Amino acid sequence: MLYIQKFVGAIARVVGSVMLLAPIALASEEPTSMTLPAIVQPPTQLVPAESLETYPKGYFLENIVVDVDGTIYITENTTGQILRYRPTTGEADVFGSVEAQLAGLGLDIDGTLVATGHTETNSENVYQFAADGTVETVISIPEAEFLNGMALLQPGVFLVADSRTATIWRVDINTQQAMPWLQHETLAPNSQAPVIPGANGIKLFNGAVYVTNSGQAHVVRIPLNADGSAGEPTVIFDNIVLDDFAFGRSGSLYGTTHIFNSVVRITPDGQRQTIATGEQGVTGSTALAFGSLESDRRSVYVVGDGGIFSATTETDIIPPELVRLEIGEAGMTQESALDWMARPQTVEAIETQLVQCATAPDTDTLRTTVGPQYLRYLELNLERISYAGQLYASGTDNPPTARLYFIESSDPQAALELMQRSPYSRAGVYSNCQVTPFRALLGNTIGGVSWPNGATLPNE
Repeated sequence: MLYIQKFVGAIARVVGSVMLLAPIALASEEPTSMTLPAIVQPPTQLVPAESLETYPKGYFLENIVVDVDGTIYITENTTGQILRYRPTTGEADVFGSVEAQLAGLGLDIDGTLVATGHTETNSENVYQFAADGTVETVISIPEAEFLNGMALLQPGVFLVADSRTATIWRVDINTQQAMPWLQHETLAPNSQAPVIPGANGIKLFNGAVYVTNSGQAHVVRIPLNADGSAGEPTVIFDNIVLDDFAFGRSGSLYGTTHIFNSVVRITPDGQRQTIATGEQGVTGSTALAFGSLESDRRSVYVVGDGGIFSATTETDIIPPELVRLEIGEAGMTQESALDWMARPQTVEAIETQLVQCATAPDTDTLRTTVGPQYLRYLELNLERISYAGQLYASGTDNPPTARLYFIESSDPQAALELMQRSPYSRAGVYSNCQVTPFRALLGNTIGGVSWPNGATLPNE
């Protein structure tokens, strides 16, 4: 049995907003009781932890993503802000904001931030943030009740968990359309604990979609069919309350437990460990994400709410933190998670624009780190990138000194912007890029990216 005391004022606003304006109990009333399945906390084997930033008490840090340049973005539910943190410099600021209670957060393949939010008029919206932090509402979904976690399915298309309607929505940012992708009882809230979300966190991994159901205390695996539709869901882990999560390259799942103030690891064979607790700064742990740089790719960044939902009095709530955990393995990038998609095949000769990007010095390690995301970006934009190649200084053992792209565009600026949105540009691999006209190239296709006959292939 879990008891939650809900407060008036700011704390009541947080609890009510996150649980979709559920009835608020005054502090003088009896606490609301909620029956969860019997939960046995995993044995503890703590990993090294470092607190990087502390936020005001009452902030509800709801979700987190990490861009390829290492920048961390966090949704703050109570203010509608996207908070930004740069691990390389320790700089923290507000990237953008919207008049809504933000929940889910995702990155498109070009680095565009997308978020879900709930407004005072009970509208469930999906928002898109430009590079300068300005925001636009992409779509409102009247049938949705609590848009929560989101995962990139393909460029411009996200799967969004609805924590109240047992639904995963397919949201197309480009066409501004949304439709149910899957409705299933394994995604529904727990009728004995309706204030706790049902479908919550969502990720792609190894040809399937994984979803946490916090109220039912289980994790669901949904196979991805070849056409991108949903297969039959199955519960793969039970008796575990998880909020958000991410997969390591070993296949281990790392998840936040929110009301249990911890981070857990579940190995592919089902073994469970608690790797961080409130004493390490993860009180009210809501979300986590792997680092993307060579210096932090074997770490996860964790955020939380400071213990709002596990508190019995307001004094129990503490300022939430951004915490880095050293877990010893790298995570799966979202680009590698998209491998279920059919690879492009043949590229015809076209008239196009040539973009030549010079590789910045001393970025060998960075190129290795960001290489998979970079190649995946080229593959996913192959309709607009007819050829991508590298020139080597001398021989195949030397790093590339320049990269060539033939962009399917009559506008030189549009061609340049396409490469500037790529992971290599955003991570600082390019020192500069220039555009010149080009006419008619015919190449062969290797691994989904077109290269000229006889070219020296890249060694990422």
